[in-house]
Amino acid sequence: MKAIKLVTTKIEIPFLDKDGKEALKLYFDRSDENVERLEASFDGLKERAEKQQNSKEEESLASTREFLKDTTDSMLGEGSFDLIYELTPSLHIIAVYLYQIAIGIKEELESEQLEALEEKYLS
Repeated sequence: MKAIKLVTTKIEIPFLDKDGKEALKLYFDRSDENVERLEASFDGLKERAEKQQNSKEEESLASTREFLKDTTDSMLGEGSFDLIYELTPSLHIIAVYLYQIAIGIKEELESEQLEALEEKYLS
């Protein structure tokens, strides 16, 4: 029987400074629970955006911060939002980061599934 190669359970998410040096590295644990949470966060983000349009700016800012903190910490581990906010103190930019991270994770998970199928059937 062919040996089974274990797949790492963590996806590295490096943050690079303007010189290309690593300023921070976070991880996404690809457990089923985290993947489901990632998918659910997209629905929450859409809902949150609609609510933000109808609320006062101060309430909106506090609400956005809370949402981004909860989403980031649940995806990347407790305290992740604060680490990112130290590097980039802008909720708008952190929302962009979070979107990029979610897309990158999704692409990596899909790529691994495709590679596994190719290896199984084309080898």
